Amino acid sequence: MSLRSAFKTNRNKEVDGFWFEDTGVINKDGTTPGFLLARASQSNPKFAKAAEQVGKKLKRKIENDLVSNDEAKSINMALFLDTVLLDWRNVQLEDDGVNFPFTRGNADALFLELPDLYEILDTEAKRASNFRDAEVEDDAKN
Repeated sequence: MSLRSAFKTNRNKEVDGFWFEDTGVINKDGTTPGFLLARASQSNPKFAKAAEQVGKKLKRKIENDLVSNDEAKSINMALFLDTVLLDWRNVQLEDDGVNFPFTRGNADALFLELPDLYEILDTEAKRASNFRDAEVEDDAKN
């Protein structure tokens, strides 16, 4: 297997996102929550630009190791909300069948309440295999 077949990703998918639905949750009405995730990587121009802007803004604090864990988590969450999480569907907070509307504010509140969900989505947005075409993924497995 070549390096290209092992590591090539779909650049459009990295920017436009893919639907992640593997949270292990099935709503009472039978629907599955889905999250449209762009890639959290330098290969996503929107993410790369936002990360660069944050880096420039905090350059001195970073150089002097003055960014606290809480501040770093807050920065990473903001990058995720602004450049990675593009949409969601069938997100129901209760067993009443009511969908929670997608907004940045709702996403921020949801992830503050359910940080494990955020961690799962953040991990999946960084996983290169999620941004490969199916045939490329199949070739990489062989």
